[in-house]
Amino acid sequence: MRIKSFGLAFLAFLICAVVSAQSYSIRVTSNTNLRASYSLESRPVETVPAGTTLQVVGSFNRWLKINRSGGDAWMASWVSHSRVEDQTVSVDTGSADIDNCCFVDRQCQTDLEWQAGYWAFQNHECSAPTQALSPVSTPASGIAFEGPDSFVAQVHRALDLLQARAPNWYDYVTSGLSKIRVTTDAAYSGVNSSTGVWEMPPHRADRPPASWISSLAHEACHVHHHRSGQGGDDLTEERACVTAGRDAVQAANPPGAQGFIAWLNNLLATIDRPECQWWHDPANYHFPEDC
Repeated sequence: MRIKSFGLAFLAFLICAVVSAQSYSIRVTSNTNLRASYSLESRPVETVPAGTTLQVVGSFNRWLKINRSGGDAWMASWVSHSRVEDQTVSVDTGSADIDNCCFVDRQCQTDLEWQAGYWAFQNHECSAPTQALSPVSTPASGIAFEGPDSFVAQVHRALDLLQARAPNWYDYVTSGLSKIRVTTDAAYSGVNSSTGVWEMPPHRADRPPASWISSLAHEACHVHHHRSGQGGDDLTEERACVTAGRDAVQAANPPGAQGFIAWLNNLLATIDRPECQWWHDPANYHFPEDC
């Protein structure tokens, strides 16, 4: 079964903890949320498109303080970006942060060129070789990873698609899940709803983008359901989380989306049938053809 389960002095500490530094510019490589404060729970005040140049004026923990139109906003430092020096992008061509053909085979100046370069990279359309780019193995989007490089790269691609095409679902996933771990100790794929740690056996760590996006939203749904204190039986919760997975795939529209959406819709149509209820014995369950 899936596990479900100070006052002014403190304010002064937080204020002092924000590090001010010499300002510098960065360019984001995908659509990025800027927030009112340094937390994924804080409301987005603006979504800037891929290629936008931002002025960094400070930092706190893993958050960058951004000056926008005379005001301040916050951006997660793990969001893919590059530093801009004298209007020239400065990058290490062997860096795992590179995810745009503008760093590989072209010069990009406008936002539209940076967006085109980003999607060209996602579709493996850079004309220069990209074999030197290794999969990201460090935490990103606030989620920690444990597992093979290929697994980490696949999840990052799914998260990039969500952030660029469905930022609300990106926020939903990253505020719900804390870690995704591939381990031989896991008998099945499932999330601890209390901690946000999602574990899976190695054979579940290789999936197409549509499956990753659906599963990310599905497992985050269980965490949010637990945190909100919602009642109801397992069937009600599973139906809600399958729906969340389907809606996230619809919004992000990754490769293979339509076929996967059709399967999820059929799953929702048959979920009341006992033989289609996988959560009772997930380690040994195999979906019948008509579920």
